[in-house]
Amino acid sequence: MPHREQLSALYAADHHGTRPKADSDLAPYSAQFQRVLSSCTINSSDLANATLYMAGHASKQPGASPVTSLAMITAISHTITWTTPKDCWDMFNKVETKLAARAASRLIVNRHQLGSLYGFDHMGKVPANDTELLPYSNAFQQIFSSCLISIDDLPTQVISLSEMAAELGGRNVTALAMMKAIERRIVWKGRQDCAGVFENAEAHMESGGP
Repeated sequence: MPHREQLSALYAADHHGTRPKADSDLAPYSAQFQRVLSSCTINSSDLANATLYMAGHASKQPGASPVTSLAMITAISHTITWTTPKDCWDMFNKVETKLAARAASRLIVNRHQLGSLYGFDHMGKVPANDTELLPYSNAFQQIFSSCLISIDDLPTQVISLSEMAAELGGRNVTALAMMKAIERRIVWKGRQDCAGVFENAEAHMESGGP
C-alpha cells in the first residue's frame, strides 16, 4: 500500500497509538489521502503532518468534539472540486476554520442580541462565522446569568455604557471590551442587581483600564 508509513501515523493517532493490523484498516485513510495527494502540490509526509496538526487543533476549539485524522482528511478530500494539482494550503485553513465555526455554533445562544453587539463593534458588519461571535456569547452569558436584567435590555445597556466611556474618555471602547470589564467584576453566584458593577466597569473603561 502506498504511503503506508504516513497512513499508519494517521491511524495510530485515531486509535490511541495502536498500529493497524491489516491493510483493510488503512483502506479508508488511503482513499482520501490519495485523492488529496493527486489534487494538491504537497508531499505525503507534509500532508500527514498537516492532517495531524489540523485534527488536533480543531479538536481543541471551544465546543468541539474530538476530530479524527480520518475525519480531517475526509473533510479536505470532499472540498476538492478540481482535477489539476495546485497549492492547497489556503483550502486546508478554510476546512479547519469551517470545523471550528461548526463547533462554535453549538455554544452560541441569544444570537440576535449578540449580533447587535458585534455589529456595534464592527460598523454594522455581520461575523464571518461563529468563531468571531463566540467571545461575545461567552461574556454575554456570564453577565446575563449573574445580573437581574432582561435578555433584550442587556445589549442596549452594554452599548450605552460603551458609548459613554468612549465619549467621556476620548477613546474607542467596544461592546466586547465593556462586557469583559463587567464580567471581571462578577464574583458571586446567582443573579443580583448589577447597576453598581455596570457603573464601576464604565468608569474604569472611561479611564482606559480594564
